[in-house]
Amino acid sequence: AGTRAADVVMDVDVGSENESAAFGFGWWRAETDRQTGRTFRWIRFHLEADCWITLADTAADEIEVSAAPHHDPHRTQALAIYLNDQFVGEWRFPSCRDWVFRSLRTPVPPGVLKKGRNRIVCRVGYTGYRGYAVAVERIRLLKSDKGP
Repeated sequence: AGTRAADVVMDVDVGSENESAAFGFGWWRAETDRQTGRTFRWIRFHLEADCWITLADTAADEIEVSAAPHHDPHRTQALAIYLNDQFVGEWRFPSCRDWVFRSLRTPVPPGVLKKGRNRIVCRVGYTGYRGYAVAVERIRLLKSDKGP
C-alpha cells in the first residue's frame, strides 16, 4: 500500500532541540542513535507524553507519527494520539525483536485543530523495562492531496 501525497503543514523533529514544539510531561531527554544518526525521545516512566505546537492556520487534515516501541517479546505496544483532548487514532505495533521506526498516519477530524496553541498527547499501553515505552522520532501535520 502506498502513501498519499501530502503537503507538510508542521514537522516536529522530536529528538532535536527545536523551536517548533514545547515538550511537556512524559518525555525523556532527546537522544541520537549512534549508528543511524536518528534523533528521538522516549516516552518513559509514564503512560502519556504531551507537546504543544503553535499553528498559523488549521489546514492539516492528517497526523503522521514516526515511532518505535521498546521491545518486549511477550507484549505488543499500543500508541494513541489525542489532539486538543480529542482522540484521533490508535495503532498496535507488531511484536518483533528489531528496533524499527514506523510511520503511523491517521485523519484529523475537522475542527480539532485551532489557530494558536494546540496540544498533542501520545498515550501508550504500558511502560516496560526501565520505564521505556515508545521512542518518537517526528510528528507531522499534513494537508492531504485530495485533488484529481
